[in-house]
Amino acid sequence: MGAPVRTFGGIPRKGSEIKTAKLREVDVVEIKRQLSLALVDDGTAARLARAFNVSDSTIASIKAGRTWGWLEVRKPIDLRQTDLFSESQQGQE
Repeated sequence: MGAPVRTFGGIPRKGSEIKTAKLREVDVVEIKRQLSLALVDDGTAARLARAFNVSDSTIASIKAGRTWGWLEVRKPIDLRQTDLFSESQQGQE
């Protein structure tokens, strides 16, 4: 059972559509990106909480997917590990 959906005139609202939200989608994408790059327990969560003026528990909830879980962050593709990056291009790095 997820968080209750807030509505305005019967229309569901989420994310920055909720007027009291401290974060915008672009902020959460950056938070999720930095969390995915972080080493375990390296202080990233606390640093992000300070940088975005939210609590440590907000960052923990984002990381666990309890909040903003609907917002997917795609990881960049390393073209060197695909067939799209031919051997001729590898020599030009």
